[in-house]
Amino acid sequence: NIEEPYKLKTYDEIKDARFAGTKKSHECVLILTEGDSAKTMAVAGISVIENSRDYYGIYPLKGKLLNTRGEGKEKIIYKNKEINDLMKIIGLDISKTYENINSLRYGKILIMTDQDVDGSHIKGLIINFICSKWPSLLGIENYISCLLTPIIKVTKNKSVKNFYSLPDFDKWLKKNNNGKGY
Repeated sequence: NIEEPYKLKTYDEIKDARFAGTKKSHECVLILTEGDSAKTMAVAGISVIENSRDYYGIYPLKGKLLNTRGEGKEKIIYKNKEINDLMKIIGLDISKTYENINSLRYGKILIMTDQDVDGSHIKGLIINFICSKWPSLLGIENYISCLLTPIIKVTKNKSVKNFYSLPDFDKWLKKNNNGKGY
């Protein structure tokens, strides 16, 4: 018998993992996406994984997360809806130092942002949020990871070349006749 999971009923945006908040929470992954379109892509991506709804939750961020580091920000931080949502979804307690993930609703966080400047900034703000309030979580192996997605793909016949940054793509264009034939 699987215990009845604690479900978040007040967050329409989250697709909560069925096992989040249960004895199997440590096996659950929360995917943080850059907006609703990326959420749709994440839902489609995990749909090919057997029992994915049991172990994967998805929460779309609305733009850039609040910068949580700095003096005098405490009042602003805890009034921010997205920060409060993340704390409740993950099960974070502001007064706790975490040595393990046993009390959290999710055992891992996977950041899924675009490989552009905004995506990098959002990724940094998420890591900053965890680091500024719960630095001990960063010491837990693989607690936070990032999905590296190509920003540009070029194809020639059946060959596909992925680029993860615009500078890399620009260098390739210069060396490959401006991409002619691709």
